[in-house]
Amino acid sequence: MQVQSLMLTQHKLTMNDTDTTSKTATPMEIDTEDQQIACENLLDERLQKMKRQIEYYEKSLMKNRPLKMKRDLKLALVNYDYDSKMLQREYFQEQPNNYQIEVAKCLSTAKV
Repeated sequence: MQVQSLMLTQHKLTMNDTDTTSKTATPMEIDTEDQQIACENLLDERLQKMKRQIEYYEKSLMKNRPLKMKRDLKLALVNYDYDSKMLQREYFQEQPNNYQIEVAKCLSTAKV
């Protein structure tokens, strides 16, 4: 009853912005069928507005998801390349011989 009273009060205020004499509805005044219909209509309007907002955000998410995936892929490739270069530098600091270098090249190209 209190929710319905609040909804009717807000509905009256939005409908009669220039009319300052609108009273707040008490639970006893809400028993009429017209007020019930007004509450249902107001509730339906708010639900429709929320549905539109949800649809908007879902579309926005679907539009941005491929961009996020591309960004994540590029970051992964950069990190992979960085790790590979660091490993290569560490390996060459050990001063390997030609045979070891050839084996390392074969292993690095063979990795999946």
